[in-house]
Amino acid sequence: MPGATAKRDALRYLPDGVYCRRSEAMGITGYVVYLPDGTPIVSAGNAQQAWLKAEAWGQRHLAPSEPTRS
Repeated sequence: MPGATAKRDALRYLPDGVYCRRSEAMGITGYVVYLPDGTPIVSAGNAQQAWLKAEAWGQRHLAPSEPTRS
């Protein structure tokens, strides 16, 4: 169901193996979404925002006219 979770929505447009990790730098915690090869694609202050940004990134850079998964 679209809108159920940001992660589920994002994974429709991203390749298998994409993951999100918490990251800390200079006392600031954030979340980074990585492609399966370890390339970071987006970062945000919380996991939900990171997945929302990742969905937009996937739509711009990877998506065909239809989502890859439902």
